[in-house]
Amino acid sequence: GHSHFLAPWSYLVCFKDSDLRARWHMNAAEIEIELHQRLHRTRSGKPALSFFDGSTMVGYQVPHKAFETVYCRNEDKPWDCNHYMGINPEWASVPMSHLEARKSTVGEFAGRGLFAAADIPKHSRLAFESSVKSFHILPSSWSILVQLY
Repeated sequence: GHSHFLAPWSYLVCFKDSDLRARWHMNAAEIEIELHQRLHRTRSGKPALSFFDGSTMVGYQVPHKAFETVYCRNEDKPWDCNHYMGINPEWASVPMSHLEARKSTVGEFAGRGLFAAADIPKHSRLAFESSVKSFHILPSSWSILVQLY
């Protein structure tokens, strides 16, 4: 959030337990429900919050990319700027140009899909360079995945 400043600001938030952290990382819809349930109605019937909603809160959850860039430009470059969150960057990566979205040739009602336009070696990663840092699972989604498996 810009907080009426000309550039993005960042906030440091700490939690004593994982339940509070999970609440911080709720998605916009979950936040909207919480706001609706917890805020008292105004006498005028106007919204209680003028400049805050679920989407605004989501903007506070992850620091702006500019802060990561500044952090990684330190003279003593932090170790985590050289790693891909535990994934070996030397693993084979298949560029997106080796994939194509098209109608399936399996049958008349097979639909559309993503298909290899060139041979892909076993155990390769898809578009590794561009996708490794953009993967994020919200705590509420993670709890559903854990229940499924």
